[in-house]
Amino acid sequence: MARLEPTPTTIYKLLAISGGVCAFPGCGKSLVERGVFNATLAHITAASPKGPRYDSKLSDEDRRAFENLMYMCPNDACLIDKKKLGNDFTVEWLQAAKAEHEGKHATKPYAVPPEVLVDAIEEVRVEMTQNNNLYGDGSTQNNNQFFINGSAVENLAESAAEIVEQALKPSSKKVDDTDDDDEQSPDTTGSSGIASTPNVNPPFSPAVSSEDEETPGVLDSIVTAEELLPLWAQTVNQINAEIVLVGQHTATANTQLAAKSKTGNSFKVRLPVFIQLAKKLIDPAERIELLGTQFITQLYQIDPGIRALISLTTTNAESDPSSRENTDAFFHSIEEMATSSEFGLTSLEGMLTKTQPLESMSKDLRIPLRKMRKGLEAMFQGRETIQSWVKLVEQSKDSLNRSSGSTD
Repeated sequence: MARLEPTPTTIYKLLAISGGVCAFPGCGKSLVERGVFNATLAHITAASPKGPRYDSKLSDEDRRAFENLMYMCPNDACLIDKKKLGNDFTVEWLQAAKAEHEGKHATKPYAVPPEVLVDAIEEVRVEMTQNNNLYGDGSTQNNNQFFINGSAVENLAESAAEIVEQALKPSSKKVDDTDDDDEQSPDTTGSSGIASTPNVNPPFSPAVSSEDEETPGVLDSIVTAEELLPLWAQTVNQINAEIVLVGQHTATANTQLAAKSKTGNSFKVRLPVFIQLAKKLIDPAERIELLGTQFITQLYQIDPGIRALISLTTTNAESDPSSRENTDAFFHSIEEMATSSEFGLTSLEGMLTKTQPLESMSKDLRIPLRKMRKGLEAMFQGRETIQSWVKLVEQSKDSLNRSSGSTD
């Protein structure tokens, strides 16, 4: 079986937490030299049976996971794989080196330039292809996502649902100085069924003016987000599928153009290829245009609910430390989704740049390409919104760490 290449999300995360320098203790060499990416993705336990420190008990997913990878300069990456030095660079030694290195840079992530990310992904793809050929399997599994990873959005939806479910449960904490015989005490559940405990102060506005009567409340926003997140995940997966289809049609056209070039340099023999490509792109381009609008519309409808959930989970975790685990899981799902989104948007920008010259090649291509461009450009409007969620998460983490006395 072909070894799996790490996902773009994993590569982006590894680069961001690397500080932009080699992870080998004491090296500190930059992973980018004169603007060119020059680094190697090193495995702690090998991805193939013939590699160093191979562990047969691990799954293929474990071998390509973030926890098993680290970026080093080419010299050190080669050094740790030398058989003669096997006792010096054990799994335990490398795991400790990774933890120490990433711990130094966790608070100040490396701002990964888009061109560096693209180069890093291409380096991994080339290396995977070479190794799969070397070990007798000419295939390689492409696990890249063109846009937001659909499973990342699904994980976010599941985490949000768990947070809502947690908020619906009455608090198990004991409340002091409570008069059980007070007949005037308010109902703790209310008509909505959401527990209103003295220990939790949800971020609800104390009053709503007559001018804001039609403005959705916090609860309304949370319910909307909970309902739309699974639908948003479907939209993302549909966008991915359409872009894959466009890529397949384009690849076929490139093959045909290469064959035409062998028979002559006349543009007349190439024009039918462009016309045929335009016909194949019409349907997916129209769907991408519609899906792009659908994507950004759903995102804007989800946004208030995500913000409310971040605030709510932060308040709950401050009042009830036992809920911190669910809070951290929710925050992590937002960060993972944002990371895959950033990679996807970078890829789409590259795609738009490459397709723009084609619009002048043939009038037949102009219409589908412009429709596709319109849909993809609509998605870019969501970049700032998604990154704002990450900033809120970072602020909430800082607040929770201060309240708990943690220095992490």
